Amino acid sequence: MVAKTWPRLYQLLLHKYYVDEIYDAAVVERTKDLGTMLGSFDANVIDGVGVNGAGWLARFGSTLSMWWDKWIIDGLLNFSAKTMQLFSYPVRWLQTGVFSSYAMLILVGLVILLAYYGHHMQVLLRGVR
Repeated sequence: MVAKTWPRLYQLLLHKYYVDEIYDAAVVERTKDLGTMLGSFDANVIDGVGVNGAGWLARFGSTLSMWWDKWIIDGLLNFSAKTMQLFSYPVRWLQTGVFSSYAMLILVGLVILLAYYGHHMQVLLRGVR
């Protein structure tokens, strides 16, 4: 009966003065929009630049450090090791572990040394006369 007599008043009372609709539009929807905006900020700025940027920077630094270690540090050490190996071949040939070989090398060296100084002494003595 009230619905036929005062239809606007009936609709107003039926919807409880539209308090729920106003509250939903003014507070609930704005809170959802704020949550969506903050979620987007978190995904793009905090996670994108902050977390992912820090991860990228750490990976880049690690890659650079691994390259430096492999090619510069290890390269210099490997180069010096190969150089020492190359120069050690004559010494290894002389080192037999047999005492008589060492004694023979000492005698050969002594003969070469005496011959060298003997030759220079002869030249020096010839120059004095």
